[in-house]
Amino acid sequence: MDIHCDNQKANLEYMGKYFVLAVVTSLLFIVNGCYLNDFEDIEEVRVESFSPSFGFPVVNSSVSLKDLLESADPGSVIVVRNDSIILQVSENFQFELDLNTFNVPDREFGLLIPISESSSETYLDDYATIGSDSEIKRIDLSGGELWIEFERSGIDDVGAELMFTSLRTTEQPGGLVAVSDWSDDPYVSRHVYDLSGSVLDMFVIDGTDTVYNSISYGVSVSSAPGVSGDVAVRFGFSSVEFERMTGLIYHDIELPAQEINLGALSSVIEGEIFLKNPALQFDIGTSFGTPSSVLIDEIRFENYDNEIRYLENTGTDLEDALLLGESNYLPFGTEELPYASRLFRLDAENSNIEQVLPFSPNKISFSGNFNIGDTDQTYVDPHEFYVSDTSSFNIDMDVEIPLSGSIENLRFSEVISGLTWPEFDSIDLVDDYKVALLLKTVNGLPLTFALQASFLDEHDNVLASLFDTDEDVENIIESPDIDGNGNPVAGTEREKLTVVELSRDKYDAIASSDKTEFVLRVDTGTESQREVNILASQTVTIQISVALDITVNPDTTGN
Repeated sequence: MDIHCDNQKANLEYMGKYFVLAVVTSLLFIVNGCYLNDFEDIEEVRVESFSPSFGFPVVNSSVSLKDLLESADPGSVIVVRNDSIILQVSENFQFELDLNTFNVPDREFGLLIPISESSSETYLDDYATIGSDSEIKRIDLSGGELWIEFERSGIDDVGAELMFTSLRTTEQPGGLVAVSDWSDDPYVSRHVYDLSGSVLDMFVIDGTDTVYNSISYGVSVSSAPGVSGDVAVRFGFSSVEFERMTGLIYHDIELPAQEINLGALSSVIEGEIFLKNPALQFDIGTSFGTPSSVLIDEIRFENYDNEIRYLENTGTDLEDALLLGESNYLPFGTEELPYASRLFRLDAENSNIEQVLPFSPNKISFSGNFNIGDTDQTYVDPHEFYVSDTSSFNIDMDVEIPLSGSIENLRFSEVISGLTWPEFDSIDLVDDYKVALLLKTVNGLPLTFALQASFLDEHDNVLASLFDTDEDVENIIESPDIDGNGNPVAGTEREKLTVVELSRDKYDAIASSDKTEFVLRVDTGTESQREVNILASQTVTIQISVALDITVNPDTTGN
């Protein structure tokens, strides 16, 4: 009888995803998926009672912790430097410009001009866009309309002209001029102008004062002698869109809480991590062409038990540190370099990160403000800064955790639902059976792995456990001896064979379960030496086999 399994490669990848947890699930799937069909036809055989045994090699592979971590958390980047492994989790947070923040408002203006032989008046009205603190010098427009309306109520022989000196259009680069035209309506003259490509100058020099955020225009009325009355002039902006604003710009943008998940620790249920030189890096950049700063209120670390710890600045060398609760000043974009960034770092030299990490966080979050216009510098002309409709603010956050130090009683829990099991009882000729899972390991990693699996019903009641022991878990991979520098001692690689026998009753209980909870415990080193260096060149060799003993009795068919 040829026994084969096309799922072996998938089972090996599954083992990597859940570390040693997959050792057990791989075996169970082998029994589930590969061999049942060979026994379903056995009822056609008519022979004397016999007890065949089958042995199936499943896995024979050497893997490093780097391989296992890359399979367990595809979102993480595993960096190797001088054979040392660094777990790196990266996230990009991009905050696009909300155009409503820098809106050019829809505004209407109106005035009534008395008619005389000729009259001319100039008006200056506030047209602030993003708050009274900002001083906008110029707005380059990309869309919208300007409408202008002249009205003479029952009066003939009168004309009006609006000179919009603040607005330069593609057709009238020297300033828009609108002249009344009564050909369509003898009393109302209406004009509409597309503002695409136009420029709105918003500063006026009057004597020694410079006024910003304003528009200027002039109106002249001409009439025949003896004509009296008034001419109404109205105009307004509608659906204005900008491409660029130039000036002294102040605005605060609240940064909603952002979160980064440490996928490799997402299933931790208890334990402590004491690793050396962990760090957070914030590469903060902006394409705003104006000075700015970022203020991070807090950085929170949260673990499996919803316990929260906060990162704090410590030490005296804070030159490259991200200052928490304070302004961190940023470079700004220019015509030559539209995007500029600054790198901030929080490590053991300038923060309490080594005191925060031991409680095994699986989530990091932060919130704060992006403050446009905030600067600690003095500039010759602060009204030459700009904001464009494509300006953005970005934070690239990296978490770096070198795998050097100690781990104590780090327990992972993973629940898997939907496992199905072969039903040997449905095969008439099989009178009895036993399944044995054999795991042989040769470990060069300075880690000890322990495992337990509990098979649960739909109400989470335990129907059976993989190992018949009162201990939480059963050691299946043991660490070699560790020297005083934290490295495995050559020639002390631990070889161990673990056999799990499943009786018929135990197998039936497992087969009736609705879900399986795997608990994996990891400790570094040995009782005498917990401080270790985990290197990319260190491996563990894993060999998995399945042994199946069945008792075949032809009389069970009743023939």
